[in-house]
Amino acid sequence: MDFKIIAIDGPTGVGKSTIARQLAEKLGCLYVDTGAMFRCLALCWGKHGSPESDDSLQELGDQTRIVFKHKNVICNG
Repeated sequence: MDFKIIAIDGPTGVGKSTIARQLAEKLGCLYVDTGAMFRCLALCWGKHGSPESDDSLQELGDQTRIVFKHKNVICNG
């Protein structure tokens, strides 16, 4: 499958998410909130302790299930 990735970066509060959602809707693409994904991983770190190595981090990432559903983010739910 051929797909394209568009990343939008910038300082806090400038409308990145708003523009990204509008762009995804206009192009018929999936909008993925990577900030929400990182916050889910941080939540898991808080529950299980900070990974001690890159391998531990990879394992935690592999074991973490993140689902986007109706503008909500569900972590290991």
